[in-house]
Amino acid sequence: MLTLFSTLISFLSGGLPKLLDFFQDKSDKKHELELAQLQITQQLELQKAGFQSQEHIEEIHTEQLQIKSASEERQALYAHDIAIGQGASQWVINTRAIVRPAITLGYLLC
Repeated sequence: MLTLFSTLISFLSGGLPKLLDFFQDKSDKKHELELAQLQITQQLELQKAGFQSQEHIEEIHTEQLQIKSASEERQALYAHDIAIGQGASQWVINTRAIVRPAITLGYLLC
């Protein structure tokens, strides 16, 4: 009887940490959900009052900077490509223009 009782206790105590973790995780998720609801409510109230969050404004500014820098980089690449071709024969310009597509096609066919 004592062996059966000790086996039952050891079996139950093995699952106890998992059971406690389950309840702790459930409590944490409930708390995070409440915080998210409060944050959404606060943002909606600010939008109704006519304010935009600073995070949204910074995100838009960052996107504008990325677009501007990509555009400037592309223009600089085009200008560099044109400068390299100046003063060269047409055969060299055509050969230089076909190198990248030929290498790409070679990779795709292999």
